[in-house]
Amino acid sequence: MKLLMALPDWYGVEYKINPWMDLDNPPRKSEALKQWNNLYSILKKLYPVEVLPYGKSMPDTVFTANAGFFPTSGHIIISNFKHKERQPEEDFFYSWFYRRGYTATRIPKNYSFEGEGDLLKCDNKFYGGYGFRSDKDVYKLISDIVKIDISVLELVDPRWYHLDTALYFLDNKTAVFYPGAFSEESKKSIRDTFSTIEVITKEALNFACNSIVINDTVIMPIRCPVLKSKLESLGKTVYEVNTSEFIKAGGSCKCLALWSY
Repeated sequence: MKLLMALPDWYGVEYKINPWMDLDNPPRKSEALKQWNNLYSILKKLYPVEVLPYGKSMPDTVFTANAGFFPTSGHIIISNFKHKERQPEEDFFYSWFYRRGYTATRIPKNYSFEGEGDLLKCDNKFYGGYGFRSDKDVYKLISDIVKIDISVLELVDPRWYHLDTALYFLDNKTAVFYPGAFSEESKKSIRDTFSTIEVITKEALNFACNSIVINDTVIMPIRCPVLKSKLESLGKTVYEVNTSEFIKAGGSCKCLALWSY
């Protein structure tokens, strides 16, 4: 098991497909590279990390969590991006995984699916987000392909357009999530299934839920002191990372890394 990241050489905000993107407030490229390198240096001390080449003229390939999803070892379901601006990434990611010997599955183009951004694994259970980027019906298709059960969660605020911007699992019993991102039914489902740590709005807007958990360590964005304190009170080691230049495109720590099996 390892984390996959992609070089940020072509990263930028060149179009607007979520509320965070502002063509008049583009990322500072030198600062983005510095922030990416800092995250990479922290992660590689904690876990194996492999780096993909950059996707030339595809500014969002740096967000490798959206490349696809690994339901089982060596098998990735490649994403079908909702917006045409990101669709060139599909062939880029498929080719890279195929050449590396992975089983890379493509799903019908009439389904939108944005990989680990919307499909999360907790222990041996799977949770799929829908409402903005991935179709609710795609999870039935994926379940049939790889023989897994997927519980669906509805996102209702476009600022939290991927599941991994609003939810992560601290362990197999504890979910960290921002309630305001979810429908009433989905909030209830999360609370009924897990012990929960509920993130306040101010910190959710700083992408507190877009964190990476490695054993008892959490790598999270800066400026989330309430959540940081809660995690440390549970005995977790917390690394805070400045991802301001990536938040300008609607992503943070977890968006920049994909779990590969």
